[in-house]
Amino acid sequence: MSARAPPSWPAELGDEPWWWQKLLHVYEHKQTVLDLRHFDASRPVIGDEGMKVLAERGLPSVPEVTKLSLWGNHIGDDGLQVLAERGLPHVPKLTDLYLGGNRIGAEGLKVLAKRGLASVPNLLNLSLGDNHIGADGAKVLAERGLQHVPKLTNLSLRSNGIGDRGLKVLAKRGLRNVPQLTNLDLSHNDIGEDGAKVFAKELAANVLPILTGLGGVDLHDHLDVMQLPGVLGSATNKDILKFIHERAQGVALLPPPCPQDDGGVRMAVAKVMVIGPGAAGKTTLIHHFVSGGEFLRDVTMTDGMEMCDWTIGGMELRFYDFGGQEVYTNTHRLFLGTKGVFVLVWHPPDQDRLISEYARDALDCAPDAHLVFVSTHAHDQRSSAMTSARLKTLVGARCALGLVLPAFSWFLDVSFVGGMLTRFFLSPVVLLCGRYAASLERPSGLWRTFKSVPKPGEALRSCSPRSSTWPQRCRT
Repeated sequence: MSARAPPSWPAELGDEPWWWQKLLHVYEHKQTVLDLRHFDASRPVIGDEGMKVLAERGLPSVPEVTKLSLWGNHIGDDGLQVLAERGLPHVPKLTDLYLGGNRIGAEGLKVLAKRGLASVPNLLNLSLGDNHIGADGAKVLAERGLQHVPKLTNLSLRSNGIGDRGLKVLAKRGLRNVPQLTNLDLSHNDIGEDGAKVFAKELAANVLPILTGLGGVDLHDHLDVMQLPGVLGSATNKDILKFIHERAQGVALLPPPCPQDDGGVRMAVAKVMVIGPGAAGKTTLIHHFVSGGEFLRDVTMTDGMEMCDWTIGGMELRFYDFGGQEVYTNTHRLFLGTKGVFVLVWHPPDQDRLISEYARDALDCAPDAHLVFVSTHAHDQRSSAMTSARLKTLVGARCALGLVLPAFSWFLDVSFVGGMLTRFFLSPVVLLCGRYAASLERPSGLWRTFKSVPKPGEALRSCSPRSSTWPQRCRT
């Protein structure tokens, strides 16, 4: 830094102001933070005229600066244009740029977006709060500016009057350019219902996969357009964003259980109906899932149906383990329903011809149901030939549903040997159960009240399939 010529203040402008002296201090001590925030009303602001001197004679001497704060200095569009075109190119290592509390409008922001931000591609924090960029400024930032700063993690646009029009453009055309954004402040921007809904819908698509902080839009007011469960109605933006991120990863859980007046908690209950021919591995699958990978030995055939409850996150999964013997097929229809997930388990290739019948039975009871197809014994070479494409052919050909089978959600080829199953089964099952949460919350019979929040696995220890610690089986 010292190799550069020292900052030179124009003699014709009189004495050096306080902010120029700060610049000299940064230059002489080889510092990387240039804090020129204006707090003292007795001191002159930088203004547009001062910005011209700073950009042309000051910043070229401090190219190592990474943080630049110009808050509250009455900088307008002309000053911002000078900074964007003549100042920022000299500080390419900049990671933090604070321009809040100034007089920046749409015209100045156009220059910053089109030419200034391209000079600082490593920018992490950009503060433009308490200006008046309006909808036009938000539009040009979204369309021409954010693409230059893909590493951005914090963006403040508070109190800028961007309104619904500006927010819509920002949501549809800008946010995807900054996937590393973790905090976004949109508060005090005259945002109405229309703009908030469009913005919420875009967020629901997980365009900002690590966003945790959001101000200015209450997401719990727009669960309908985000297709989120109603039990998130009292959740914070942080909790809702976490749910969206987990849903995108296939492991979304419901929010924490709702506390009750009597000190208990209320949790949604989702059915997981495990169907398929006998000896396919249904009971072993359930046990493997809820026990965290334990292999179940000495399995006997399930008689009729057995139930097992398992709590995870804010939801209880109720597994219905249907015996695969043909004699029980008719009685199973009494328990099949629409509010849950169907898991069809079979052992290929010997049972391939049977899966279409079980798929048809499930769809007869619940035409819009989602199925998770699980072929077992993947370690067996005879079974490993099963693929998703082959499964579609088998099911489509045998039950005349073709390739538009609405239940075709997941196909998993698993083995219980060596812990190959792990969370590959957990993710789709929990995700699909979560999709039903909006309807799960209405019928009172699909909720269960506990005196305290069950710990993960607590329900299992009182009813674990086929284990010696499972004295209370629920048979029909």
